[in-house]
Amino acid sequence: MNRAEERSILSGFQKTYPKFPSGKITQLEKPDFIIEGDQVIGVEITQVFKDQNSPKGSLIKAKNTFQRHLLTNIVSDLRQATFPKCLISIDLNDSEYSRHLNAKQIGKQLLKHILANQNVIQGQNFFEFANHGQLPKVIDGYIIDISLNILETEYLETGGAIGYALDNKSIQFILDKKEKAKTQFAKCDAYWLLIKKGQGKRTILAV
Repeated sequence: MNRAEERSILSGFQKTYPKFPSGKITQLEKPDFIIEGDQVIGVEITQVFKDQNSPKGSLIKAKNTFQRHLLTNIVSDLRQATFPKCLISIDLNDSEYSRHLNAKQIGKQLLKHILANQNVIQGQNFFEFANHGQLPKVIDGYIIDISLNILETEYLETGGAIGYALDNKSIQFILDKKEKAKTQFAKCDAYWLLIKKGQGKRTILAV
């Protein structure tokens, strides 16, 4: 995940965790953030997937990456097109996802569909489309929100992921991994690990 996503996760956690400490927050590399308040807290952000130990690699992670590339491509294309600033989210059909899908090509097909419906979208401000064969099968649908206070076209990740709830074994895997990496972190009084589960709806744990 990139630095912008890390900032978004930390911001979300800060808003929802009542005991989040006050202090200066600095984004680094090892750990990802340092909070300098009554004590210095190092914050590392990671993502864990139910099937991360699969011999072929995590299918959930692959889908997560595909969706992010698809969203990034469509946002870039919309910014270059003559289209109002908006928020866009895309729902994927898990049963139609495969590793060979090309996010850029599918994004181009989606862009064509959006521009073809531009007049309808602008007339509604909030446009929700369900795919019934007009788009590639991997896309269940998309939502576009056009509001006066949107300053730049951005994407929102939505819920839905392949797999099941994380178990203790899955979480322990990432804890062991980060414990080894901690030896290279800047010195802090305490360390927190924020875990984003799967993809879509965010599940964060503080350790």
